[in-house]
Amino acid sequence: MADVTRIGVLGAGVMGSGIAQVTATAGYQTVCADIDADARARAEARVVSGRYGLERAVERGKVTRAEADAAAARLTFTGSVEGLAESDLIIEAVPERLALKVAVFRQLDAATPPSTILASNTSGFPIAALAAATECGKRPIVVRDTDTAWGFVANRVYGAMLVEARRVVDQGIASAEDVDQLMVDCFGWPVGPFAMLRGAATGW
Repeated sequence: MADVTRIGVLGAGVMGSGIAQVTATAGYQTVCADIDADARARAEARVVSGRYGLERAVERGKVTRAEADAAAARLTFTGSVEGLAESDLIIEAVPERLALKVAVFRQLDAATPPSTILASNTSGFPIAALAAATECGKRPIVVRDTDTAWGFVANRVYGAMLVEARRVVDQGIASAEDVDQLMVDCFGWPVGPFAMLRGAATGW
């Protein structure tokens, strides 16, 4: 990303800490902000030793020990929005409540210079005012913004799959554990739909 050297992430939940880990691993100085001290502590632990953290990445050969150490050194945590003020790009990753997102964007607007790029990790609220951007080796797609865009693509498809998985369990065809295992064994998923739901709700 041209002219972007410092990235801020607002929100230290599963998504926020994951984004911060990705950007730090990609070589960007990264600050992750969350007013909740416990959330920050969990995020730091998740980045280092979580299921998809840096230690596991080294074990799986995804990054070298030196690369993991360098990524960890580039990532810091703060308890205030103002701690993101020096960022060139800030990615919002707070819970999916529209009023909350509007409030934090107002805070970010007040705390940052006009040149700062403000982006959102929302999975469903309209984002017509935000430009699409590529970064950190991820593969974004262009999604048409509509009045009924809730869930966009991935969450919409996942939601439909989860409805059908629950129907299978409710009809007594298979247990939730069986469904999870079949999706892992038959389709190569890292986890099944119910395990994915638990992980998203409780933190991987």
